[in-house]
Amino acid sequence: MADTHSNADAIWLGVTQIIGYGTLYYSFSILAPNVAGDLQAPVEWIFGCISLALLAGGLVSPWAGGLADRVGAGRVMSIGSIGAAAALAAGWRGTPWPS
Repeated sequence: MADTHSNADAIWLGVTQIIGYGTLYYSFSILAPNVAGDLQAPVEWIFGCISLALLAGGLVSPWAGGLADRVGAGRVMSIGSIGAAAALAAGWRGTPWPS
């Protein structure tokens, strides 16, 4: 039986990963000085906060992986994408601390 799947799924996954990392992680290097100025905090503290957030993500990832196995990766990743979009929207709106 021939494999009828194309590479389109993998390509679109790659595109969405690039967009996701670009908007959520790489933007910190550009935004950190302005955020530090707005919060009147050293820029090192801003990078420390993103480092703690990445650590928290690493600690939660085994639980999230188990949840993805139980309910489906698409559902779990969709919830994460909605949360990321909400965080970007809160940042865009310029809502005050602690958003």
